[in-house]
Amino acid sequence: MINISLLEQAEQKIRRAHTALDTVIIIENDQRVYEKVFNPDCALDKPQSVYSVTKSITAALIGIAIDKGYIDVVDQTLTELLPQVCAEASPAAGVGGITLHQLLSMTSGQLWNNGGLRTEPMLTRIMQQPDWLEALLKLPVSSSQAGQFKYSTGGSHLLSAIISHATGTNCATFAEQHLFAPLGITDYHWSVDPQGYNTGGWGLQLTPDDMAKFGQLILRRGQYAQCQLIPAHWITASTTPYSAEYGYHWWLRSSQGLQCWCAQGLGGQMVCCIPGLEAVIVTTSQFAGRRKNLWPMFENYWLPALQ
Repeated sequence: MINISLLEQAEQKIRRAHTALDTVIIIENDQRVYEKVFNPDCALDKPQSVYSVTKSITAALIGIAIDKGYIDVVDQTLTELLPQVCAEASPAAGVGGITLHQLLSMTSGQLWNNGGLRTEPMLTRIMQQPDWLEALLKLPVSSSQAGQFKYSTGGSHLLSAIISHATGTNCATFAEQHLFAPLGITDYHWSVDPQGYNTGGWGLQLTPDDMAKFGQLILRRGQYAQCQLIPAHWITASTTPYSAEYGYHWWLRSSQGLQCWCAQGLGGQMVCCIPGLEAVIVTTSQFAGRRKNLWPMFENYWLPALQ
């Protein structure tokens, strides 16, 4: 039984301190036990920008592509995965040897500078180029940084290109065929770069309801309606820490002895899977310049309300 008193306290806290928060959904044991819309301009069935939650969906598509034989193994390199692109772009030293595993775990060692408040000024520079993929391949690898975690949306965009070249279609179409349509996700939009590649690390718009469907799919180890949409072993691989808090495009947190697998986007977008409680918590929020960290809401209210 969910603790209603804690949820009411959470609502009071949100109205005082988290006024940018739009929606909250809590699912426990496949039952929606709580939903709330705080912003009258939003709705649970209305698409919103999910920012870097996109990364976790791109990673899921990589797992599906491997399962269906479009990609062999995570040890394949960019030279093997993007042979024609690499031949034409003349990548910087070491870039051709970056593996799929390194891109997924953000341990490639490729040059990428991050700014404050989780901003990525290098992404802005890449987006100013006529060919984003070619610009990304020109960023050198530091051998001393290879194997170390560095958050990079650029690497996520390379994953989108890998899916496109492996499957012969773009991420959105591949997702429509093998992920979105089976889940009943129909109302979405995914931005593209100048060459038509879907943005692998951001740019997806989903409804909060559909974010919850994706979270339930991950919680069920890739199974939906008795169909294995994502291999169970890929969920395990994606939620294995390759650095202190990161798997294959999933943030791996712990709170009160519970593992939390988080698809997390700028400004307060979150799909949080808590396997120990068989629960999923979804939040969406307006992007605000001085946004507040939402994680204390999880730790102090929503997770305790489920225990």
